[in-house]
Amino acid sequence: MAKTNNAARPPVLSSLKEQYYFLIGMLDEARVEKLGSRAAMLSQYLPLRRERLNRGIEKKLARFDARIRKELSALEDKTLPPEAVFKKIYGEKERALEKKYRLQFREFRQNLRRAEGIVDQDNNLTGELSAQAAEKAAAYEAQLEAEKKARVQAALEGFIKKRGGPSERAGEFKTRLERRCAEAAGEREALKKALEVKADAGYQAFARRTEDRIAGIKAKLSEERRRSEAVTAKSHTLVLPDDVALRLDRLCMYFGGLKAVDDLSFDVKKGEIFGLIGPNGAGKTTVFNCITQFYKPSSGEIWFNDRYGKTLRLNKYAVHNIIKTGIVRTFQNIELVAELTVLENLLLAAHTQYNSGFFSHMFFTSGLRQETAVLTQKALEILEKMNLIHLKNAYPVGMPYGILKRIELARTLMADASLIILDEPAAGLNEKETEELMELIKRISREYEATIFLVEHDMGLVMEVCDHICAVSFGRKLAYGTPKEIQESKDVQEAYLGVE
Repeated sequence: MAKTNNAARPPVLSSLKEQYYFLIGMLDEARVEKLGSRAAMLSQYLPLRRERLNRGIEKKLARFDARIRKELSALEDKTLPPEAVFKKIYGEKERALEKKYRLQFREFRQNLRRAEGIVDQDNNLTGELSAQAAEKAAAYEAQLEAEKKARVQAALEGFIKKRGGPSERAGEFKTRLERRCAEAAGEREALKKALEVKADAGYQAFARRTEDRIAGIKAKLSEERRRSEAVTAKSHTLVLPDDVALRLDRLCMYFGGLKAVDDLSFDVKKGEIFGLIGPNGAGKTTVFNCITQFYKPSSGEIWFNDRYGKTLRLNKYAVHNIIKTGIVRTFQNIELVAELTVLENLLLAAHTQYNSGFFSHMFFTSGLRQETAVLTQKALEILEKMNLIHLKNAYPVGMPYGILKRIELARTLMADASLIILDEPAAGLNEKETEELMELIKRISREYEATIFLVEHDMGLVMEVCDHICAVSFGRKLAYGTPKEIQESKDVQEAYLGVE
């Protein structure tokens, strides 16, 4: 009995030791992630700070221009005849008065049409006014025009009486106006230079402080990475090759007696577009759920090289921590928040990138403002690349399905993922939208240097965009290879395409 306990103890101790180092490694990874995110935020905020200072200069110059315009307008009025000044001042009121009389005339004419029965219930015209009614309408229009002119003339006479006739000093005021215009141009240029010098000095000081902070963070980050890698080495010894992003090693997922995934193994290369295909019920979505830990595998290992090149054993991670490793996914159904705008939906996906804590959000500190500015700019740039910028303030409700798919795909880019998992991205799209999606997936892989892993039933899309494909049936691997090799595989033709 004692021998049995002694024999059983080493595996238990080994498991506890592995779990201990995994938990320590998780804490180290959190520190590494926070330091890396903070350094990136500070670097990305520098150009935004410059833009903010430039906008401040523009606002101050705009206030100066408004003040000068008011001053010059007053001088210009003294050089003009009273009628011209009146038209300049009274012009808006005259247009409003003309609109008022025009509406009165239309109402009068419509009443005449109703009286003659040439308007239906929907106010559509069904005939022409009689000659007598037309004369009455013309007379009323002339009456309104005369009344309008009389009111404008009365207002002009009142203005001239109050202001007086043409100024005898018009020539003197014209000289003063020209001199003041030249002075104002010089003042504006001097103000602009002074503001730019002040802004540049402030920016340089801010940039130096920020760069010092970034250098300190990066030094600490390097130290934390070394510590994290050393701890991880004690947790597990496997290190994936540099060109491998994801590895499934003999993955199994059982639901009672049902084998949804059965001894499945394959590698996903870094930077490639990888496809997983198979008939309905073949276990494709279950594989996704195991990778993202929605399901804990019955057996087998899932390994992942994160954005720092560190090999992680995903089996140990909780589902809410998977996104922090650099893995993000979409779902078969649209999962956008209807109550938020398109821009807010994208910002929601960046929640793990905020380093500010509870009190920073309570008091809206400068650090939080910087993070918000950086992430908002990032979201706007993604929307611009996805041709969705015109919808940034719109709500998803009622939008075409193809647009919603693109918004959801844009949201995955906000998470800075190195592995993007797409679950049937072309489902519900028409032929044109599917073609656009193909180009979009290729562009995302290329421009964002992301590995893309997709499940899709549209064989045209899969064969067009994927570098490698794994075909499965009843949870088991049928074939792995390039699109051409998969098309030529007899096992795939029999199980998936129905060819014997």
